[in-house]
Amino acid sequence: MSWSVTEAELVRRAAAVVRETGVEHSLQTVSSADHEVLRRVQAEAAGSLARLQAAHEALLAPSLEPVQGVVLGLKRFAKRVVRKLVGWYVEPRSAAQREFNAEAIRCANLAMETTRQLSDHLLSTEYATDVIRWFKPQFAVELAALREQSAEQADLSRRLLTRVNASGVEIERLADQLPALYERVGVHSAGPVGFDYAAFEARFRGDRATITANQRHYAAQFGPPDASGIVADIGCGRGEMVEILIAVGHDAVGIDSDADMIAQCEGLELPVVRANGLTWLDEQEPGSLKGVFCAQMVEHLVVSELERFVEAALRALRPGGILIVETINPRSLFALANHFFADVTHVRPVHPETLRFICEQAGFRETLLEERSLHPMMLRHGLDSTEQTGAAGDDVINLIRTVFGFQDYALKAIK
Repeated sequence: MSWSVTEAELVRRAAAVVRETGVEHSLQTVSSADHEVLRRVQAEAAGSLARLQAAHEALLAPSLEPVQGVVLGLKRFAKRVVRKLVGWYVEPRSAAQREFNAEAIRCANLAMETTRQLSDHLLSTEYATDVIRWFKPQFAVELAALREQSAEQADLSRRLLTRVNASGVEIERLADQLPALYERVGVHSAGPVGFDYAAFEARFRGDRATITANQRHYAAQFGPPDASGIVADIGCGRGEMVEILIAVGHDAVGIDSDADMIAQCEGLELPVVRANGLTWLDEQEPGSLKGVFCAQMVEHLVVSELERFVEAALRALRPGGILIVETINPRSLFALANHFFADVTHVRPVHPETLRFICEQAGFRETLLEERSLHPMMLRHGLDSTEQTGAAGDDVINLIRTVFGFQDYALKAIK
């Protein structure tokens, strides 16, 4: 069977479809018209494949017409003679024809499979296009809403930024006015001082040896040194009390917010923490401390801070724990004039009965008051006891005690 022009053209077109659709075309750009072309090519390729297979079978097994008798024998003999004579020429071409036909069939099969896959992909693409076309209006609505929200958010952000900037300016203005406000209401100590406060205390309160001598007797108030628990010195200053407590066997720690004071304590290798004393107490576990001590510190606090300090100490102390507060005695006019008002960081004096009341209201079960640091004038006149009277009369003695009375007091509160 000879290879027809129509069939050769069909194979060429199928190969072209494979090449073009596999390399040069994108599935996303295939149109409905292209789909029809692919279907037509697929149908033609199917017809060509059938014809090629028939021709291939004919070449491999040629059919002979049935003949009878002597004629059959002669025909067979003649064919054998002719085959031998022309076989050297015909057989190579016949083998080449069969090989060509087989390759053509494989090519047609490839074209059929390719068109089938393209058709499947085309259907998928059309389905996706329909889905996108269906959702597109909804997407447009959502996109418009998002754009509107984005514009609103941007406008809100701009307005908030403007307000924040304005607030920053206002805060700076208030910060500039705050020191003057503190001065006006009498709590200017809330602002930091510019001078060396450690040097100030050394001059107006006393040197280290003097403070150590005055505070040494407090150590025994916290019970046996070998009892477990920590005694915290709030506002420890130069660390005199911390050093005393450690020397007698207590576990102790000092808390102060002044960097110079902390540096002096660290120079003596004392256990200290630089922190706000009220904040530090608030952070302690309830019932974790054996004792809390503070000397000449509560006069630096406003009333709300004083109440917070007492409540925080009560919470941090274990049952039976001790709070000892030492401060300037406002019942001594000499102490007020010469000690309280000399320190510009003092806020207000704390009356001993006021402090006792605050401790009792907070929940301490017992309070004990001790007045200390008797003025030398009282000793010279033998007025070191409240039961004594002098020749000048009770009124004069009371006046002297009011002016030159005990300069400090200590309140001991027991949980």
